Amino acid sequence: MTDIVLLVRRLFANGTLTGATLSRPRRSDPSRPSRVTIAPVRIGDDLRYRWTAHMTTRSIDENLEPEIAAARLINSLEHEFRQGLLQATDADWQILGAGAGAGAGARVLRRPATRPVLADQHDRVKRRILPDGEPVPFLVELGVMTADGKVRAKRYDKFRQVNRFLELVTDVLPALPNGRLRIVDFGSGKSYLTFSLHHLLTVVHGRDVDLVGLDQKTDTVEHCETLARRLEAQGLRFEVGDI
Repeated sequence: MTDIVLLVRRLFANGTLTGATLSRPRRSDPSRPSRVTIAPVRIGDDLRYRWTAHMTTRSIDENLEPEIAAARLINSLEHEFRQGLLQATDADWQILGAGAGAGAGARVLRRPATRPVLADQHDRVKRRILPDGEPVPFLVELGVMTADGKVRAKRYDKFRQVNRFLELVTDVLPALPNGRLRIVDFGSGKSYLTFSLHHLLTVVHGRDVDLVGLDQKTDTVEHCETLARRLEAQGLRFEVGDI
């Protein structure tokens, strides 16, 4: 595996990895991914690698720093997957017979590049409902954004979750009735999604709402209610209650 270790480290060190796929796991285990894909992404000004573990019923995304992604990729090729495809700006590298431990002799084949252009600008140019770089008051208050609108690196997964939720809600907006909307969020918790829904409906689409967040934790409800009043969120309130 020495050649593979050197190859992986070189691709990450010079930033030329444009994608990777790991397949054919050595063990058949439904709790483990059957396939892994890796792609460079830009989060603010930082280069990260989106590590997607494809499970039987779902996929799990992580945005990893280059050093962590490289180490995990090497470990996966040494111990977990029999086959890998590393795509770079100058060539593809097909790895066969991996995953049998550091002493095994996997074959590494060089192929013409199939993804010669970095696609790491995806997160920067994608137009999100709540874009990175534009301050949104409730996201600033909840610690997801800085005061100038930059998404905090450790909260980027939450930022993506909120935007994905709003995309799903946007799909059903045409089917909602006219007039004031009455909405109850059962088990609102820290209320990231409750505040985001209120923002989408009132600020983005100008709708009148009566939105209630219910939770059984008194301190959490009091915190969210205080935040709602500080943000002057009309039509949004929080109460202690259950379904």
